[in-house]
Amino acid sequence: MLKWTSFIIVLIALWRYRQTTDECFKDDENRQCCTIHGAKHCWPGIIIVGAKKAGSTLLSTYMEQHPDIHHAAQKELHYFGHTPKNKTDYLLKFKPSVPRQVNVECTPAYMTSPSTAAEIAETPAKLVIILRNPIDRAYSEYWMAYQINEQARPSLDWLQQNLLAITKCLGVVNNIDVHIPEVMKSFPAFLKYLSMAKNTPSKYKSDTCLMFFPKEELYWQHIIHVRERFRHFGLETYHCLEEYKNATRCQLGMLKTFPPFEPNGERWIKDSEYYPQIKQVLRHHPNTLILFYEDLISSPRKTTSRIFEFAGLSPFNVTKRTKKETSADIDRFFPEFVRNSGWTTVPRPKLKNRIKFRKHFVPFNKQLSSIITLPKKWKI
Repeated sequence: MLKWTSFIIVLIALWRYRQTTDECFKDDENRQCCTIHGAKHCWPGIIIVGAKKAGSTLLSTYMEQHPDIHHAAQKELHYFGHTPKNKTDYLLKFKPSVPRQVNVECTPAYMTSPSTAAEIAETPAKLVIILRNPIDRAYSEYWMAYQINEQARPSLDWLQQNLLAITKCLGVVNNIDVHIPEVMKSFPAFLKYLSMAKNTPSKYKSDTCLMFFPKEELYWQHIIHVRERFRHFGLETYHCLEEYKNATRCQLGMLKTFPPFEPNGERWIKDSEYYPQIKQVLRHHPNTLILFYEDLISSPRKTTSRIFEFAGLSPFNVTKRTKKETSADIDRFFPEFVRNSGWTTVPRPKLKNRIKFRKHFVPFNKQLSSIITLPKKWKI
């Protein structure tokens, strides 16, 4: 009887949740804004969907100068293209709407996600893409990955030292009947893991398994990588750690030898092959605004004016910012944004490499040029 009662309670809760997320739009016939806790929260009017390492953060900071623009404090929300979703939580990322306000989300990984464009098409959002010379963009992503790999070694050592407790915690939050050795039951840190893992209301309970890492000593970007593995591949990672007891073997560490920068199938190369990605976006959003990093650097006022007009906003002249000022803007506008090694100065590849890479990207750029005029600097 008790089991049936619990089952009915769960069904009622799910029904009420669905009613809440659907009925909050009842006061807006266009279904653009949702009344939550008495305040109106609206879908973003603009979503910057790519490309990664192509100046999307810089673009966002310039856009934020417009008085009617509002970005979510968390720069990359990764709401579309992932499950499960909570529409209410997503809309609450944006402050309550006032007249003329345009919400903006910036998640550059969306452009490489096959399902994202179709999902966004169900909302009123317009899409913006900013592209960068494919060679420079690829090398920027490569260099960031290389630095993460090198700088993550202290956090990997900590992870390996605490792997037993973290593995058991990961099993608990994934509802596995975990065998806990007697010796661990008196381990204070593990008791904290278990207590928080069982009682947290968090959407991702596995986050608690990393709650006690020493933040001042370890490399944040590596911990974020581990966190994402726990969130989206929790069961797979748990079974791997149980079997091999090795963080690197279970894709939680770094590569012993990092691959050279070559025109191969690595993600930093694939992400710079723009045409297939943009073709996918344009299939669902034919009016997507495509901008270029090179134009943003040389003329931020002209570039942002195109976005403001695209969004239906009043004209506004942004103020050009130095690197130091941009860094301060990022801290102010996106307090939850975790920076990574990609913010260091990225050296350009040697000329011989640029020639080799240019040959690789020529067919993709040729296809792309049938859609939009490419900057002259891309031919260098």
